[in-house]
Amino acid sequence: MTPMPHPIPMTAASRALTLATIFFLSSLAGLTGFTEIIPNTSAEDSGSWPPNHIVISEILVSASSADFNGTDWNEDGDIGSYSDQFIEIWNPTNQTFDVSEWWLDDIDGGGSAPCSVGWNTTLGPDERLVFFRSDTDIELDYWDGDTVNLKTPDGTLIDSISYMGSDSWWDNSYIRNASNNGALYKLSPPTPGWEEGAQKPVTKIDFGRCYTPRDQYHNGAYVLTGRVVTMNDINDVYNNGSILIRDGEIEAVWATGSPPLGVNLTDVPVHHTSGTIYPGLIDMHNHMHYNTAPLWEMESHLSNNQRSDFDGYNNRYEWKNHPDYSNEVTRVKTAIHSGPYWNMETQAMKYVEMKEVVGGTTAAQGGPSTGDASFDSILLRNIEYWNWGKDEIHTKVTELESDYIGNHIKTGNSSGELDAWFLHLGEGVDESSRAEFDILTQNDLLVGELIVIHGTGLGQPEFSAMGDVGASLVWSPLSNLLLYGDTTDVATAKEEGVNIVISPDWSPSGAKSPLHELKIADYWDEQMLGDVFSNYEMVEMVTSNSANAMKWDEHVGRINPGMAADLLVTTSFNEDPYRNLIDAVDPDVKLTIMGGLPLFGDTDLMTALNGDDWEEVTIPAPSWSSQDDWTKGIDVTFLGVSEGAQSWESIVDDLTMAMRFNRTEMWDYFGDSFDNYSDFSDMFVTGSYGSLDAVPLDPIFTMGDDRYFRVISGSVSANNQLSWSNLETMWYNGQDRIELDWPAGTPFYYSPNGGVSGGSGVGDGVGGASWDCPFNTQLCENSVVVENCPTNVTDCGAEIVVYCNPDGDGSNDCVDYIAECYYSWAFAGDDILCNYVMQEIDDSKVICPFGDETLCGHIEQNCPNVGTANMKTCAEPITEYCANASADSGCLELTDICDAPTPSEYQIFCASFAQDNTTGGGDERLPLPCNPGSTVLPDDVNCDQCVCQADHTWLCDDGGCDQTNGVEDADEKSSFNGTTIGFGLIITLVLVLLGVSQLANNDEENPWEKDAVILDDISDSADVSDVSDVSAFDSMAIDSEDSDGKDEEDTDAPDDEIDDNTPAVPALPPMGPPPSDD
Repeated sequence: MTPMPHPIPMTAASRALTLATIFFLSSLAGLTGFTEIIPNTSAEDSGSWPPNHIVISEILVSASSADFNGTDWNEDGDIGSYSDQFIEIWNPTNQTFDVSEWWLDDIDGGGSAPCSVGWNTTLGPDERLVFFRSDTDIELDYWDGDTVNLKTPDGTLIDSISYMGSDSWWDNSYIRNASNNGALYKLSPPTPGWEEGAQKPVTKIDFGRCYTPRDQYHNGAYVLTGRVVTMNDINDVYNNGSILIRDGEIEAVWATGSPPLGVNLTDVPVHHTSGTIYPGLIDMHNHMHYNTAPLWEMESHLSNNQRSDFDGYNNRYEWKNHPDYSNEVTRVKTAIHSGPYWNMETQAMKYVEMKEVVGGTTAAQGGPSTGDASFDSILLRNIEYWNWGKDEIHTKVTELESDYIGNHIKTGNSSGELDAWFLHLGEGVDESSRAEFDILTQNDLLVGELIVIHGTGLGQPEFSAMGDVGASLVWSPLSNLLLYGDTTDVATAKEEGVNIVISPDWSPSGAKSPLHELKIADYWDEQMLGDVFSNYEMVEMVTSNSANAMKWDEHVGRINPGMAADLLVTTSFNEDPYRNLIDAVDPDVKLTIMGGLPLFGDTDLMTALNGDDWEEVTIPAPSWSSQDDWTKGIDVTFLGVSEGAQSWESIVDDLTMAMRFNRTEMWDYFGDSFDNYSDFSDMFVTGSYGSLDAVPLDPIFTMGDDRYFRVISGSVSANNQLSWSNLETMWYNGQDRIELDWPAGTPFYYSPNGGVSGGSGVGDGVGGASWDCPFNTQLCENSVVVENCPTNVTDCGAEIVVYCNPDGDGSNDCVDYIAECYYSWAFAGDDILCNYVMQEIDDSKVICPFGDETLCGHIEQNCPNVGTANMKTCAEPITEYCANASADSGCLELTDICDAPTPSEYQIFCASFAQDNTTGGGDERLPLPCNPGSTVLPDDVNCDQCVCQADHTWLCDDGGCDQTNGVEDADEKSSFNGTTIGFGLIITLVLVLLGVSQLANNDEENPWEKDAVILDDISDSADVSDVSDVSAFDSMAIDSEDSDGKDEEDTDAPDDEIDDNTPAVPALPPMGPPPSDD
């Protein structure tokens, strides 16, 4: 949502001055019968009361409960402030006002979410309208005081009143004093809906209806196009795919140009991403509330003979005693989050969640033990809160004690209700770390839902036991290496059948998100393990494996109909879509979508999907690079949640100020939490927090983060076994690859009506004229063709038939089209439009175009409606025949057609028939040099790598033989050596699937790691099934446990700094879209 102005916090000094001034003025006023609190802060200061506009006339803050004889002011059966707080507005003029969609709110940019007055709400002269908290969800704050604002739909302030904290009396409302220019005084009893001194109306009070925005839930539909990596199977990739997203869910997935039956694309806009689309990444282990702090720059404080064999610590209980740990990590979190101090938990959690979002993460584990709607229902899915209508994921962070019973785990496992148990276990490299596993088995806690976090000290026997029950392992290599100098034996874990996922642990010793931790894991795998994991398996460890581990596989981790629209879109620069993700860095993230809502991405895509509802953010180029910075769009504002109007700029400003830990700023901001400055000084100047100094706010981007690379390359323990000095130059070098963006507004083959957007610029797009019209301007501009082709076969086909008949206007313009339809009819058989035209023009024509009757028999038997599975069977005899019968006119014509820019319906055949015939030309209707999306591999002469653009011209970039991809240079893991694929290749006509039948028999082997296979060989066989009814985004409540297994505060703080757990709140029902009549 569009950000509202950010409030400037009132300092303790200014509050004190305000209080003194108010009470001084009150004493001067000498008014009896009421207590004046604060002057009216109306938007219009006319100098007289009442003004000539609607005003906020009365508010009730403290309503007594039923236990104290409270009054049910709104007559809803619930008595108390949670229901009966109210805001009354009054029209003191002689005019009638339409107040529909006017806004009621408390503090701008903070406090409760605003609400919008219901439609068809008018307020006549001298009429009053009362809005109760039970309807508005606006909580009027007793302790800190509050403000009530009334605004027009465009945000113009009409009236505003404020009151002080801890001032309201039970069942005393604040009401405006007409004799004192509308200043406030207290009145008892309240008068909601009627004038002071008058009798309560006999008829029911006129209550207003006010609706909280639900912009934290996606509503509507759109299509994304690109290379779609479903993660269902290594071969299940759509080179040129489309995803229909509706109301936060994936409704359909298909090869572009062939939407499934029953999919309604009427008025659905299409956005061409020019990229590769993956499931959103899943962070299976983090300590989110610590992540405002940057990578901790430290070395082991232990003596050399006390350290591990790798110059690090032996276990996780040692590094917490480092003398700098409290000031660099735990006290930073406590001071930022805690209510008595900076009280910026909402800002901090939004910030750290956005660090994940900009890396393509859409779900994360490890939030605060008690969530808050201001952050837990937006941005990331918080794994341990309420999701998918249930809350059966549990976490244990502290040491596994020998007498730990864990009845809730055993009961949940036996009943089948337990989804996952995240357990810190074996984090270290010594025997004591390994021995923790013995406690697990001795207490019968080794269950299939177990997700062992770290497991660094475990070996073959432990992993074998885990594999036997189907348990999972979280691998955090960077954190392990920085702290211990070694990491988990994931090669053995894989051999023993353990489900492995990759996650960063936390910012003080890990990467910012799984996208960046993936690079650490990949390099370790290549250099230390001998490349045990394929590219596909690496990507599984941040997507589908994670979903499987916690029984979320029906909701996220893959791209299928009925699943949540949690998606990551990256630049396409590698033929292997899995290597493409491993090598992607910050600027490559084109779009992150959670539940259908775009949260971060390229500015053109954010504009296309969000209008102007986003803020600009800059990715800095490396300080040593000549590369320009990158600009992206970010959206953190959701008016449907409390404090949802906080802008990204204000969040960054607040946290930057807070983490300076300047004592003057701290006293001004939260000094009133202390009785006096001496008490404040005892804690923050001379006391336990006296040594707390400025800590830099961790940047949300890894690119350009000099500290991140300096700490990693300088760590003695991390570099004990493997040098990380070239980490930045391997991946984060700022060297842009060839830009393959599809130009905005370019017609896209079979794009449905409704608009086209995306690419490298922002455009209005093209609607119904998005068909790749095969004729000249005369027919292509025909209104019937524009409006009906190609989907309305009857009306579209009739125009083509008239145009292409012998006495029509088309003449030679139709020759190639008819010839192509002829072969399409023979070899593909599924082009409905071509079939219609052929039957109308010449349905007596023999299908077989060749002179050999034996070959014609083969074609009749093997080619029509062949699809992809038997294309090789269809094509090989034709290829062999035409190689020896070049004089056959059918062969010559077919060669010309396949060499030209061919329509998609028979590209499948041509890919098999003429893959080596790249001489080009031969098609009079498109005498153009190249087919959009086609690529040319780098040659040995000039090393140019080229891609055909939308205007049918080549764009080339030198350096194709000298890739800067350090990982590929190091081990040539991908045989393509970074060969760039085209953005147009993702969006437009693609050559598909040579040798699919061969690949189908080798699911475990990555086809993109073979020299002979190129992007065109990707399978196009993803299943499209019916849509299931899955809530787009349910995340509200926290976990409750039985007495012996209560989930713990997620902290790695020393024992003396572990905060007490906040009691768990009851689980709330899953949230969803409002009823249609709302």
